Amino acid sequence: MNSKLTPLQIEILRDRLSLDDCLLEVMRDTYYEDGKAMPSDAELELAFGQVNALLVTKNLETAGNMSEHARWILEDCYDGSTWTDRADNAFQDGEISQQKLAAERRAFENLGEKLRAAGLEV
Repeated sequence: MNSKLTPLQIEILRDRLSLDDCLLEVMRDTYYEDGKAMPSDAELELAFGQVNALLVTKNLETAGNMSEHARWILEDCYDGSTWTDRADNAFQDGEISQQKLAAERRAFENLGEKLRAAGLEV
């Protein structure tokens, strides 16, 4: 499986990543439910930095070397994404074509396959 991310796949991940307050809230809830301690500010800064660096390289080959927290963030960028829901709404509102909707869905599905191939749990 190709580990390179397309521009659209990067956009999908960055869309969720831009909601860092939302990510942190979900992380707090998940870690609490799992009985894990929330990472320190330094650990979070490192984790977000690792995810951003991966997106700059556009390559998932380094995902296995990321911290547990960075992997969690990357997984949530996919699992928590509302990208396809918004694409569906845009199609229903006549803002995008059937072809564009199919391309968006295909990019999202292929992204999930790439993340799983890189060892992420999505």
